[in-house]
This record gives sequence, structure tokens and C-alpha cells, in this order.
Amino acid sequence: MAHVTSIILATGYNESGVKELLKYIEINSSFGLVSIDDEKLPQPWTGGSKPFEADLYLGGINYLDVDDMIEFARQIKWDDPEQVQFMIKVEGDMRFKLINLAR
Repeated sequence: MAHVTSIILATGYNESGVKELLKYIEINSSFGLVSIDDEKLPQPWTGGSKPFEADLYLGGINYLDVDDMIEFARQIKWDDPEQVQFMIKVEGDMRFKLINLAR
């Protein structure tokens, strides 16, 4: 049986805090999030006639400690926290929740 957490992380360009969060997720789940700019994906694949104007990461992670991940994300020193949007949908939820990363 699965317990999937769907994650969307949107940031401004080249937000250095992303690396810390991506590493945390990979270490704690054996998988990671994928950037919409990942070289394995066709480019561009987001639709429209212009490039997407944000860094966007997506993933579905099984058996992730969501509370611990949120607490970790809140400890990161984001370059521009106003541009970070962290959305989580735990299996069974009807919609994504926007997580406030303000300290």
C-alpha cells in the first residue's frame, strides 16, 4: 500500500535554497523532485510560445515524513523567500496546501 505525497515547488530563478530541499527529499525518500527544465524532458514541454518564467520542481514521493520536511524547509535561508511557493498534497487530500515557509 502506498502513501504518496505530491509536491510542487516554485521559486524565482536560481534560488540557492532549492538545492538544500532537493537534497533532503532525495536522502529521505531515495527519489527526488524533477525540474521542468530537466534535460531528460523535451524542451520546452510546458506549453505556450515562451519559456516558463520560474523554476518549477515536481514529484510524487512515497512514505515521506511531511512534517519533518516542512520543518526542514522552514530552516533554509532562502535568497528570496517571497518568491518561494511550496505546495503539498498528501494522499487522500482533495487539493494542494500552500505551505508558509516564513520563519
